[in-house]
Amino acid sequence: MGDVYLFDRIQTELQQQTPLIALDGYTIDPRYTKDIMFKRLRLTDSGDAVLRGELDAIRLNGIDRWIGGCHISSSEGTGFRWDEESSQFRDL
Repeated sequence: MGDVYLFDRIQTELQQQTPLIALDGYTIDPRYTKDIMFKRLRLTDSGDAVLRGELDAIRLNGIDRWIGGCHISSSEGTGFRWDEESSQFRDL
């Protein structure tokens, strides 16, 4: 993962309806409005609950991403998850 993609993913995650991460002590360089210089990235309470398995990130914020040539979108009904119990994919 390169730096441009990493910062794009961070910026996207920060703008979610229910952010799972937050930046502490950040500044935005006025010459480059999309560049974020941050000191510390931290989990929000929701992000911590997702890691503990108490909340589902996609149910909180949905998903609309291209991953490996596959468009996964909860709004278009093309999202799916791996179900450990049945060892099959299931719809979101």
